[in-house]
Amino acid sequence: QPSVLDVGCGYGKVTPFLPPCSYRGIDVVPEFVEEAKRRNPDADFQLRDVCDYDDRAEWVLLQGVLGTVPEPEKLLAHAWGLATVGLIFDVIDADRHEGKLNRFDVGSCVNFMMHLGSKFVEVHSSQRFNWVILVAFRHGLWSIA
Repeated sequence: QPSVLDVGCGYGKVTPFLPPCSYRGIDVVPEFVEEAKRRNPDADFQLRDVCDYDDRAEWVLLQGVLGTVPEPEKLLAHAWGLATVGLIFDVIDADRHEGKLNRFDVGSCVNFMMHLGSKFVEVHSSQRFNWVILVAFRHGLWSIA
């Protein structure tokens, strides 16, 4: 089974949608981790700061996190360093949203991930939402096992 690290797991709402995997959710908000454990007693949730975390996982998830952190590039780079296969993250598209949350140029996000060493980046967008999901792979398109 693949290993998944869910950074900023909140209440663990993503767990029902994951395929069978070795899952660990981490968050810095004690109430979120407590509620996640209550809702998903069979999953592994920990009160941890990803910047102090060094256990690697095949896949690292950053969903709903980068819009609110003070240094999103630093967090993204650290999370990428923990991923052995890939990183899945979402960003608020600067072209489609105005407001106080961190907003991102999607092309710059792709370039940033390529600069970090990603060999391939998928971009998933929808007209219905002002955010975009990116999937960055450590291996090239044709070498994914």
